[in-house]
Amino acid sequence: MPYRTQSSDTSRAIEERQSAYFRKLGLNGRLKYGSQIVDEGFNALWSNLRRDFPHLSPQELRIEWVRRHYGEDLANRYKEFRARKNRAIG
Repeated sequence: MPYRTQSSDTSRAIEERQSAYFRKLGLNGRLKYGSQIVDEGFNALWSNLRRDFPHLSPQELRIEWVRRHYGEDLANRYKEFRARKNRAIG
């Protein structure tokens, strides 16, 4: 069976260079790199939410994030939980 790259738009030569680069980074380097990618993704997501809903408070943005990713039911439950928590605090 011929070698197949993991991605249809990446050549074998490039994939081999990428693999060598990540091996050279070592475990800690790969974890750091992965963490940066995740952080950048979350930053982009929050920037998009703030752009799309500039009138919402940070709390309302969190609820919107939950609604988009987990649905209306969980967003409503989260909203109720936060309201109960806020009443209990003060």
